[in-house]
Amino acid sequence: MSEAREVRGVVQIDPHAALQAVPDDAGERADVHFVGANPGFTVGLWEAGPLSEAMAPYPSDEVCVVIEGEIRITEVDGTRHVFGRGDVFALRCGAELAWSNSEGARKIFIGLSAPSGIDR
Repeated sequence: MSEAREVRGVVQIDPHAALQAVPDDAGERADVHFVGANPGFTVGLWEAGPLSEAMAPYPSDEVCVVIEGEIRITEVDGTRHVFGRGDVFALRCGAELAWSNSEGARKIFIGLSAPSGIDR
């Protein structure tokens, strides 16, 4: 992902901005548009082609706003969630889940990474 831009005050995030390939994650593209005063707080865009993977533990607390496509989350107990355009959902750092999405899924992410040494 590219480096976040130096910002002051208000940052507009273009939901249609071009994104860069995520190293070591084939088919995923992302860009961080804002890093907060707490450097673990980030806001950006993510998109991918069809994807299906186990994500345990989930790496950060994250709020997602689906812009395009469909994102499907299955919790470890089998509970399934389907999110589409306009839906907003949150994931807890450390959650055990399976993630899959449709072709062209795109989201705005608002994430907070756990400080080093803290296990959630």
